[in-house]
Amino acid sequence: MGTTPGNTPGADTTQAPTVAQFLADYPRFDTSGVSDPKAVQFGPDALAYWQNMATLMLNQQYLSTMFYMACELFMAHNLALEAYAEQGGDMTIPGIAKGMIAASASGDVSVSYNNAAVMELDAGHWNFTTYGMRLIKLIRMTCVGPIQVTGSSCQGPYN
Repeated sequence: MGTTPGNTPGADTTQAPTVAQFLADYPRFDTSGVSDPKAVQFGPDALAYWQNMATLMLNQQYLSTMFYMACELFMAHNLALEAYAEQGGDMTIPGIAKGMIAASASGDVSVSYNNAAVMELDAGHWNFTTYGMRLIKLIRMTCVGPIQVTGSSCQGPYN
């Protein structure tokens, strides 16, 4: 996974990645060569949608040099959620939320996981994917500290 546009060390990292750059950094989301209709597929429109949404939802000023990486994590998180929501193929009703599997058993065999050990506290839906957990951790580490407001933009007796 690269952290700069075009994977060039030292390049300007304040630009959002293109869809092509995202697919180069996260090749598992490149399903352009998948021909099985039952396999998970990410169309170019979905990729472009989440790329645009990332640039709208993430604050480039606060994230500074981490903006590129944050956009990619935002895209990967939402694309993974889309794929999860669509499990079931033609029988899936679009937009229906499904919770994560809490337990599974087959005969005498059962498996459970301690998800709380790896979850980010108070991160909500960001905990549903590893990409979301990485993004919320990056945002929390990058966007800490006070923000100083200067100039005449905040008028009033208490500002």
